[in-house]
Amino acid sequence: MTRSTAVVAALLVSVSVNLLVLGIVIGRKSNAVQPEERAPMEWATRELDGNTKRLVQQEMRSRTADVRPIRRDMLVATRGVRKAITARDYDPAALDDALARLRDASGRYQEFIHGSLVSLSAELTREQRIALARAAIQRGQAVKIPSEKR
Repeated sequence: MTRSTAVVAALLVSVSVNLLVLGIVIGRKSNAVQPEERAPMEWATRELDGNTKRLVQQEMRSRTADVRPIRRDMLVATRGVRKAITARDYDPAALDDALARLRDASGRYQEFIHGSLVSLSAELTREQRIALARAAIQRGQAVKIPSEKR
């Protein structure tokens, strides 16, 4: 192999690697390929029995597109709060405004989740409703749903 052939081969390998890296970066930055989006309340189904879990997950997955704009608003509002808090020149009015936008987005998300729980619960048996309510209400909270044995 002559020296010029080796240089051409090295150049081709270098260009190929650079194009591969560039393709990966562009692919990750573009919206064309998004990671699988979590369904609303997916966390609440972890401890449900198989049939209830499948029913709830299927129903909530069908609502993912409806909740996407609200989630986006919450993310933007959270970033606004972070930006207001970390600003070099602190502006209390900017933080107050950012927190108001976050409250609004959080309230709309909670309203969506509550509405979903109400309509979904109509399709469940009493035992399934209780299991779903326990999972939804007790997540990270000390609140307990009392048992009927009292």
